[in-house]
Amino acid sequence: MDEIQKWDDYRLFLAVAQAQGLVGATLLTGASAATLSRRMHALEKRLTIPLFIRHREGYTLTEQGGQLVNKVQLMHQSMQDIAHWCDTQHSQCSVKVAAGDWTCMFIAKFFKEILKKIGPIQLELLAGSVRLNLGRREACLGIRNSRPLIQGLAGQRIARVEFAIYAAQDIYKGKINLTNLQTNAYDWLLLNAQNYAVPSSLWLGQRLAVPAVLNCSSTLALLEAVKLGAGCAVLPCFIGDAEDSLCRVSPLIADLSHDQWLVCHAEDRDNLIINKVKNALVDLIRSQEELFAGRCI
Repeated sequence: MDEIQKWDDYRLFLAVAQAQGLVGATLLTGASAATLSRRMHALEKRLTIPLFIRHREGYTLTEQGGQLVNKVQLMHQSMQDIAHWCDTQHSQCSVKVAAGDWTCMFIAKFFKEILKKIGPIQLELLAGSVRLNLGRREACLGIRNSRPLIQGLAGQRIARVEFAIYAAQDIYKGKINLTNLQTNAYDWLLLNAQNYAVPSSLWLGQRLAVPAVLNCSSTLALLEAVKLGAGCAVLPCFIGDAEDSLCRVSPLIADLSHDQWLVCHAEDRDNLIINKVKNALVDLIRSQEELFAGRCI
C-alpha cells in the first residue's frame, strides 16, 4: 500500500511525538497505549527507520523521527485544510425542495431533526401547489402525490396520505356525513380554488351548496381559522391530528387518499449532497407513517 494511503499511521505517530510518549497520546487519539505501541513498531519496521528512542520516562525522537515529524505536520495541516474546504463547500450548497404548503409546514416543524442529519447543507423549501420542473433543475427534490411518469425523473414512495374534516374541539357539534355535507351543523372554511387547485380544495368546493363563510388564500390562514373555531375544513391528517385543539369530525375521505412520492432527477440519484437531504426527509416522513395515514387517533 502506498505510504500516502496510510495516513492514519502518521497521524498516530504525530500524536506520540507531540505527547513524547504513549500515555499522553492516548488522550489525543483515543487509542490504547498497547495499540499505539504496536502501530509505532509496525511503522518503524515498514519504513526500516528508527523513529523513537524508548525509555522509562517516555519516547524521544531520533534524528530521522524529527525529520519525519516536520513532514507529517505539513500533511496534518493539509488534511485540516481539506476538511475545512469540504465543510465550506457543503455550507455553500443549497438543496431546493419543492412541496405543497402542508408538507412544507410539516418539514419546517421538524427542521431541527433534519438539520442534525444534513449538517451545514442549506435547505430551501419551495412551498406552493405549482409544480416546479425537476427536469429543468428548478428544484433538486420534489414531494408529490403521484408517481413520476416523465422520463428522466426517479421517485420512491414514502407515505400514504389521508384526509378528513376537522373542527375546533370547543365547537364540536358531532360527526359529518360525507355523503351529504349539507346536513352538517358547521360553517365551512375553504382554500381559494384559484390559488389552490389541489384535490382537497376541489373536492370540497364541488360538494358545497352554500358558499363557505371564509375563503383563504393561504393554508396557514385556513389552519388558524379552524383552530379558532370559525368553522370546519378539509385537512391532511398529518396536520389536523397533530393539533391538540382540533378534532376529526368525519371519516377518512377515500377520494383524497393517495401515496406520497419523493422525486428527483434521475442523474442526481448518486449526488451525495442531494442524497443526504433526501434520506433525511424520507426518514422523517416514514417515522411519522401513522400520523400521515390517519391512524394516530
